[in-house]
Amino acid sequence: MTSRNLFGKLLVIAVSLLLCTVGTDVYAKKGPAPTKAPAGPTQLEGPIGLQAAGLSWGQSIKEVYKVFDGIIDKDYLPKWENVQPGVQMKDLEAEIEGKKLEIRQSKIEFNDLPTNLDGTAFMGEFTYRNQEVMLTVERKGYKRSLFFIRNRLWKIIDVYQYAEKGIFGKDLLAAVEKLEKKLGSEGRQVDADPAQGRTRSEFDWQDDKTHLRAVAWSDTAFAVIYEDRETVAKLASLRTAKPEADSGIDASTKAVLR
Repeated sequence: MTSRNLFGKLLVIAVSLLLCTVGTDVYAKKGPAPTKAPAGPTQLEGPIGLQAAGLSWGQSIKEVYKVFDGIIDKDYLPKWENVQPGVQMKDLEAEIEGKKLEIRQSKIEFNDLPTNLDGTAFMGEFTYRNQEVMLTVERKGYKRSLFFIRNRLWKIIDVYQYAEKGIFGKDLLAAVEKLEKKLGSEGRQVDADPAQGRTRSEFDWQDDKTHLRAVAWSDTAFAVIYEDRETVAKLASLRTAKPEADSGIDASTKAVLR
C-alpha cells in the first residue's frame, strides 16, 4: 500500500471519530451518555442532611413556619445588638415580622384552580387535588421551595442562578462537579423521560432517607432537589386524584362550571 493510500484511510478514520463526538449530551462530562442508566441512584455512605438545622421530613406546615421563624430571628441578631430603644426597635420588630409573614403569604395550595407555576420548570414536581402545598423562602444566593403532601414536608427545591462566583459556578457542568466534590461521589446520570415525569436529564444520589437530584432548571439556573424516599415510594397511593382529560376548556372556566 502506498503512503498516499495509507494517509487517505487514516484521514477517513479521523473524520469519522470527530463526527461521533458531535451532538453528545451536554451532561456528559467524560464522554457520551451511557445507553443504559445504572439500576439506582448513587448510594452515599454518609447522610445527605437537610439545610437548615431543624428541618426534617414529615414536618407539618406550622412546624416549618416555626423553624424559619427561628432562622429569621437569628439572621437579625446583629441588628438587635445595635438597635436603639424606641422607634428604631419598633421598626426592626416590624421588619422581622414582615419577613416571617412573607413565608406565610407565599403559600400555594394546589387545589382545583390553576396556579402561576403551570408551564414553568416546577411542572412535574406537584399535582392538583391531592392536598399538596408549596411554600417559598428567599435565602442569600438561592430561592427555596418546600413541598408538602397531606401536611407533611416531603420535597425541597433550591434554585441557584449561574454565576462565575456563585455558589455552584457559571454553568451546569461546574455545578455538578461542585456537588460531586461536596458529596464525595459521582452522581448517576438519568436521561429525560416525559413518560416517567422527567422533563430534563439529571444526576442523582441517595442515602437511607433522602433522594437528591441535580437538575438544569433553566438556561440560567441550577436546582438541587431533595426528596423524602419514604414519601416517594408511596406517591402513587397519595396522589389519588389524576389529571383530567383535556376537553379544550380553560381550567379557570372549568372551576366556575363546577
